Amino acid sequence: MTSSTANTDPGPKVQEHFENRAPEVKATYAAILKAAKRLGPVKEEAKKTSIHLVRKSAFAGVATRKSALILTLKSVNS
Repeated sequence: MTSSTANTDPGPKVQEHFENRAPEVKATYAAILKAAKRLGPVKEEAKKTSIHLVRKSAFAGVATRKSALILTLKSVNS
């Protein structure tokens, strides 16, 4: 039996990535986001395991950990 109801799950939220994390993790992310926005408009896209920072395409990924974060930057050649 199939359901005709659409999936209304909105997916992960940015704030969920900071649950049970040290306050410094959120503060560091805020500083990264602020710096990125100085270069122009930036959209945050929460994914299951990270947050993508997007202009025309994703240029950075941020994965949070308990007391740190991992920042991955996209290079021109990648």
